[in-house]
Amino acid sequence: MNRSVFLGCLLLVVTMQANAADPSPKVDMNRADAAQLDALLEGVGEKKAQAIVAWRQQHGVFRSVADVAKVKGMARLAEKNRARMVFGTQVSHLGRVAQVDDHTLLIPSRQLSLR
Repeated sequence: MNRSVFLGCLLLVVTMQANAADPSPKVDMNRADAAQLDALLEGVGEKKAQAIVAWRQQHGVFRSVADVAKVKGMARLAEKNRARMVFGTQVSHLGRVAQVDDHTLLIPSRQLSLR
């Protein structure tokens, strides 16, 4: 079996297992609007959801739960909702940067050969 196909299948299985182990709904903190934040984050109402969106518009993308905790009134709630938060993707000149939990992964622009 081709190594890249094998690695792709392995990544898919690991991702599926991780999602099965954590059934809480996920919310992309960099793309969600106030209504989605209100609906998907535990303990976050309309006003806190609007504050999250306003912070993001003023300061830029969230990179981690620690960034979300900087929003007024979100310190404890950010930690409480840690498992629900994802932080979208960004693009750099080296490739796509994906934020997974508190880890940053670089996915190179060019396809790598594992031969």
